[in-house]
Parts: sequence; structure tokens; C-alpha cells
Amino acid sequence: MLKKILLMLLFIFIYAANDSSIYFKKGMNLFFNRNYKKAFIYFKKSCELNNANACFRVGFMYAKNKGVKQNIKKALFYLNKACNLGNARGCFNIALLHEIGFKIKQNNKKALVFFKKACKLNMPEGCFNVALYYQNGIGTKKSINKSIDYYKKACRLNSAEGCYLLGNFYKNKNHKFSKKYFQKACILGFEAGCQKK
Repeated sequence: MLKKILLMLLFIFIYAANDSSIYFKKGMNLFFNRNYKKAFIYFKKSCELNNANACFRVGFMYAKNKGVKQNIKKALFYLNKACNLGNARGCFNIALLHEIGFKIKQNNKKALVFFKKACKLNMPEGCFNVALYYQNGIGTKKSINKSIDYYKKACRLNSAEGCYLLGNFYKNKNHKFSKKYFQKACILGFEAGCQKK
């Protein structure tokens, strides 16, 4: 009896996951064909089935007034759901909304929390922003050591700007490290890094 129940639950989970993916793909096709209202409907259905990318799209569409009336409260709700489901862009966009205070109260401490979540999900831009916040004491106590740690992670994740700023940091302290980071910034397409290596 228990085996039957477990098999049925597994089947329901697989079926829901497939539906989620189908709804998301339909939504993407409609979105790229600029049929935003219908795309929104499919993204929302997919999000209800816990598709992180779909939740991000719903939040994005609420924030950008695409296919649905702009509603920042709902945008934050869906971006947060996406973030909690492991979508780094959801975390990053919540951070940006708090950082600039887009139709909500500007809050650098909250922005830092969500940049950190994006970084934990290996988004280089999230790590880079956390490093900037620690370097400049934005929303937190200034910490050069933490800043360097986050720049290193951003650089490992191929953030050209993160590599470049590490190169600058080590410029007068360790020429070998400085050269290494400037070189990587250059390879990643950051022109200023090419001039310093």
C-alpha cells in the first residue's frame, strides 16, 4: 500500500514538473513574439507549479509593465518566490529594486541581503555588488577583507570587473597577483585590464 502511494506521488510530481516546463516554453514563445498578455498567463501557471524561471518572468513582467499592469508589490512577491526556488536573477532584481528604491523605499541593507543570495547562487554580478557594498560601507560596515573575498568569487565566476578591481587592489602589494587578475579581466573583454597587464 505504501509503495502504491509513493509511486502515485512520484507520478504526480513528474507530471507537474512536465506541465511546468510546457507552460514555461509556451510562455517564452509568446513572450518572444511580443504577445505579453498570453505569455504572462503561461508563466503564472508554470510559477504556480514552482518553476523558478517562470516566477522570475512573472515578477519581471509586473515590474516592467509587460502584459500586466505594473505592480511592484506583486513583482517583489514573485521575484522572491523565484529567488527562494534558486533563481539568482530573482534575488538580483529584488536587490536592484531596493538599491534604487524603485516605487518602494530605498534600502541598501535589504539590497545587500539579496545581492548575497544571488552571489550564493553563483551569479557573478551578485558577488561583484556585495564586494562593492563592503568596499564602500554601503548598507553594512566597511570591510576590505570581505570585499576582496567577494571580488575573488566574482572573478572566479568570470566577472571581468571583479578581476580588474582585484588587479587594482594587488597593484602595489603583489605584482604577480595583480598581473594575473588584470590578464583575466582582459581575456574576459575588460579593455582597461589589457592596458594594465
